[in-house]
Amino acid sequence: MNFRTIALLAMAVTVGCPFQQEENGDAAAMAALATLSAPSSSLNSAVVSFEARDFNDTVFSCSGTFAVSSTVSLQPLDLRFYISDVRLVKDDGTTVPVIMTADGKWQSRGAALLDFENKSGTCTGGTTTTDTNTSIHFQYTPGSYAGIQFVLGLTDDLNRIQNTAESPFNVGGMYWSWTSGYKFARFEYRHENNTNNTLFHLGSQSCMGVSNPVSCAQPFRKTVRLTKSGFAPAGARIVLRLDELLTGFNTALAVNKSCMPAAADADCQPMLNNLKITTSAAGIGAGIDTGEATSVFELR
Repeated sequence: MNFRTIALLAMAVTVGCPFQQEENGDAAAMAALATLSAPSSSLNSAVVSFEARDFNDTVFSCSGTFAVSSTVSLQPLDLRFYISDVRLVKDDGTTVPVIMTADGKWQSRGAALLDFENKSGTCTGGTTTTDTNTSIHFQYTPGSYAGIQFVLGLTDDLNRIQNTAESPFNVGGMYWSWTSGYKFARFEYRHENNTNNTLFHLGSQSCMGVSNPVSCAQPFRKTVRLTKSGFAPAGARIVLRLDELLTGFNTALAVNKSCMPAAADADCQPMLNNLKITTSAAGIGAGIDTGEATSVFELR
């Protein structure tokens, strides 16, 4: 049964009218399918914004520094991350998935890329781009909700998509390889008083397999659940606290540092610990979500 036949059957069942003549069939069929796939009018729409802020609660900008304490400021180089499996948290603690509408640029297949750099100021190197995105939009079932939940990173099925796929999966600077998949988060900076760069790239490791599904012993994903009194999905703000992410990390390292994510590297472990992702001196057993709440993200 071909596409036209399926579409015509769908139209006939939905609207209860006879088949159109052959010359009018294609247009009518497409209209019927559009009706069948259109979002329900019973759903609500919401836009949730994301911000990155520092110790002084200043919004991240490539044109300035960001403070991680009262005495230490850093120069940003890059800040991007994926989220997926977005859900609303009900009052009883259960979750309800939302419908993430594909927009041809930042959202597709239930995932979104948040991009805070704009290839200006100190963010002009590497794979940075001029485009930015600091929000997600979705539809959800009306009801009373206590908060929102999302995965920092891409779920296994999405992490296996080739980087020749549609946006936002075609961003070269966020891709590693077929087996490891994507960089879930890319955060790069330098201390304002030296030229040494620190690169923090979060993504799955110890992956095996040559086709779907690829199994990764160290997923390095974090499920983030945020709740607050009086929460409403529309207009909610989620803040990435850069000072909380870097708590305990030696920001004045005298060498360039690559944390990718390097769970066995003592220098890199504080950032993973702050995200509540397991680390290990031997690397074994690392990359697992502890299930604990993280203070790196907050809901406002």
